[in-house]
Amino acid sequence: MAHHLRVAYLLCRIADTIEDTADIPPNEKSLLFEHFSRCLEPGGPDAEELRARFADPAKDEQVLARDADMVQIGR
Repeated sequence: MAHHLRVAYLLCRIADTIEDTADIPPNEKSLLFEHFSRCLEPGGPDAEELRARFADPAKDEQVLARDADMVQIGR
């Protein structure tokens, strides 16, 4: 269960980082949220769009969004 809680926390942090990044326009945030949601579906895409958007992270929390593919949902 602890693994699932850690993964849930990290996924929430990624979504929060997208929301809190001031220099992302609202329409781009919507697209990133849609892509992030699809990433969580079985057989969904990788997180390339997040990697591209946060390729040069300005803050530590943006590193997590950039490396979202490293969060492993299953064990």
